[in-house]
Amino acid sequence: MTDASTTSRPLFNRQQLISLFLPLVAEQALSISIGLADTLMVSSVGEAAVSGVSLVDSFNVLMIQLLSALATGGAVGLTRLAVAAPITPMPNP
Repeated sequence: MTDASTTSRPLFNRQQLISLFLPLVAEQALSISIGLADTLMVSSVGEAAVSGVSLVDSFNVLMIQLLSALATGGAVGLTRLAVAAPITPMPNP
């Protein structure tokens, strides 16, 4: 009862996954480096300044992760909707 349409085959090969993964890693590295740069800039001011920057930076990372998750979920939802809906050609003006 196994035919060619139901066999399990990977959707992406290793090279395609790496090419999708690298921009995500770069984005996270840049996000972390912003917090590091902020901390380094105020490190000479004092403990209270470093503590304040650290507190704001953790909130900043939380907001970035939340908005990234919402954007990813929205993209997945719209893609599923676009695939499920029949594609109609646009009328010529």
